Amino acid sequence: MKYDGNNQLFIARFEDGVWKRMRLIRWNCRWHIQGRDSRPTELGIGTPKVAEDRKIAFGYDHIRERKSRVLIDGKSLQPVGTREVSDRVSAQLRAVASSFPGMRVHTLLRDNHLLRWETPPTNNDRKPAAIPPPSELVLYKIR
Repeated sequence: MKYDGNNQLFIARFEDGVWKRMRLIRWNCRWHIQGRDSRPTELGIGTPKVAEDRKIAFGYDHIRERKSRVLIDGKSLQPVGTREVSDRVSAQLRAVASSFPGMRVHTLLRDNHLLRWETPPTNNDRKPAAIPPPSELVLYKIR
């Protein structure tokens, strides 16, 4: 991640004694990384994986965009495509079940398994006004 007024996403590889880097995405927004501890997550970047034809693929989840997948040429590191990724999590699983005010749903999807839990919003590690009752941490197998 690089900041020059707006945030940009780069990939880099150490090659012939120097870092070869390539900008993959230029967003028209920025995140102010400041404060300490609990901060809202506005960008999630997946683990790069080898895709077809010696390409590299990874997903990202951006707060202002849809979940997407970037495809990169493995040799040049040039981005060769970006596409939206359909959300495999149903609206029913994304709905808050708790009656505690302000609760949020969190999900983690890996292959065909989904982990789901609910928490109150971040509070920068200040003492909360009220503590919610425990919520369930549920693992689903997606077919």
